Amino acid sequence: ICQLVRSSCRQWMASRGHAFVKIHDDALAAVAEKIQKQAQVEWDEEDWHYQPPRDLPFSSSSTRIRNERIALYILALDMINFCFWPAGDKSYEYVDLACTLTSMASADHETIKQKSDSTKEDARSSTLSSAMSSYLLSPSRLREMSADEMTRLFETNHKQGKSPPDMEKRCRLWNELGLVLCRDFEGSAVNLIESAQGSAVQLVQVLFDQFEGFRDVATLVDEEGGSPTETVYFLKRAQICVGDLQAALDDKTNPALSFKDMNQITTFADYRLPQLLRHWHVLEYVDDDLRVAVDNERELVQGSAAEISIRSATVVTVERLVEQLSLANAKQWTDVQVDWYLWQVGEKMEGAGELKPHHRVRTVYY
Repeated sequence: ICQLVRSSCRQWMASRGHAFVKIHDDALAAVAEKIQKQAQVEWDEEDWHYQPPRDLPFSSSSTRIRNERIALYILALDMINFCFWPAGDKSYEYVDLACTLTSMASADHETIKQKSDSTKEDARSSTLSSAMSSYLLSPSRLREMSADEMTRLFETNHKQGKSPPDMEKRCRLWNELGLVLCRDFEGSAVNLIESAQGSAVQLVQVLFDQFEGFRDVATLVDEEGGSPTETVYFLKRAQICVGDLQAALDDKTNPALSFKDMNQITTFADYRLPQLLRHWHVLEYVDDDLRVAVDNERELVQGSAAEISIRSATVVTVERLVEQLSLANAKQWTDVQVDWYLWQVGEKMEGAGELKPHHRVRTVYY
């Protein structure tokens, strides 16, 4: 399925996308040279993401419970990692989401310690459900969550009381996550991951098949007949979820939790990478209407040719960057590692006010 992302984005750029976005090979080569000189970035350099303390006495199956909690955190995070605007008077960014969910995931640590001290034994929980009963991100809680409760949890666990926009949509996605895990995977995120048998690509397929919220696909429809004419795959959140799980899980003794084919995952086509690549003159918005709309922060229509072209150009560009890095006998970079590097640079430059506006689309996919 990841190959469909690559092939459909290439095809789109060759057939229609070049009328909206141009990829400049000379600037691309310069960026590849820049990346070649960099150390490969770490996934959580900012220390935003949840990692339970190793001495926290979960149960006799501490490694399994630890992995379960981390996996649920990542799934809950990436299921609602989309479109943080408009946020009213309070801006909201990915750091707010990641850190707020880390606070939620850590909320029962003291309860776990107190319960362990009172029972004087580590092996308190005989079942996964009882071991996870106090976890705010457990599948059963996500399944039953209301938008009001979700808003309250976000505001309570954010230092400035912030919550993201579109909470009704985010709540429906959490409900779907909890429902599928309870119904099809015995309430276990690790069971879902293990069903992919150690394949990153297969796990993307599992997420695509099981969750409507991960089906990030653009389908153009014939205006006269109403039938599909072209389908372009992006799968941003499904793929970033697999990348996050690979980086976050620490049980390397379980082959099913350490994916052997991460090099098949593509870049995560959203808004920050094309914003940075445009700043570096790798991408040029050659369509006048598109350029004016982006620069003036006007919304693009989800699934429009202009939006598809920006995202497709991003996928194709990162693929070419990885190819050039490989030809230069550089360190072995994957699309995911290049994405992480570009995203972190883009975040810093955006925070410093150095970038032009990014394109804006109201969507649950990025």
